[in-house]
Amino acid sequence: MCSSDLMDFNDLLVETCHLLTHQKEVMEKYANTYRHVLVDEVQDTNPSQWAILRLLVGNAEAKESSFYCTGDDWQSIYSFTGASVGNILNFKKTYPKSRQFVLETNYRSTPQILRSCMNLIRHNVRKIDKTLNTDNPDGDQVMVIEAVNEEDEAVKIVNEIKHLVSRSMRYKDIAILYRANNQSRVVEEVLLQHKIPYHIENGLNFYHRMEVKVLDRKSVV
Repeated sequence: MCSSDLMDFNDLLVETCHLLTHQKEVMEKYANTYRHVLVDEVQDTNPSQWAILRLLVGNAEAKESSFYCTGDDWQSIYSFTGASVGNILNFKKTYPKSRQFVLETNYRSTPQILRSCMNLIRHNVRKIDKTLNTDNPDGDQVMVIEAVNEEDEAVKIVNEIKHLVSRSMRYKDIAILYRANNQSRVVEEVLLQHKIPYHIENGLNFYHRMEVKVLDRKSVV
């Protein structure tokens, strides 16, 4: 909490956890209010969120309530925000009477993509073992491009686009996927340098975003 009595998201989590831990009547009130708790993407929960959930569900196995979690330990990528994959890996140990359902059929990807994922993820030391499968037809082979940094990566992506277009593929049939919006900047810059037309789907070009415009105006001043 800052000097102006304002809280950010993490402050709210910590204060909520503190309240439920030290005010038994408050904890019991909300535990009785929310008898059935479902958590999605549980691999992305941090210790404070997990502590709040455990306080709310209490001993879910001993009362008329339920605690249901869905997630994928193979998609745990938010450890830099404090998320702990252990919350899903240790769920069975935390709740011994719980049942685990492993969903291994993939309806979206080709067999080639699934094999690549399996070859990559098998190196994880801590994971829930599963074998992905699909009824989808074969697709193109997966090509891996090695780059020394994001600028080098963007240049190699653009070179691949040029190669595909030279083989009669249209620009509109090519898509670049990235995880976070801020990752578009370097790719956009290289696309512009090479005069390759592009469109950001469901979003704005990096330099058209309000927060970037504000920072740009401040730097000029």
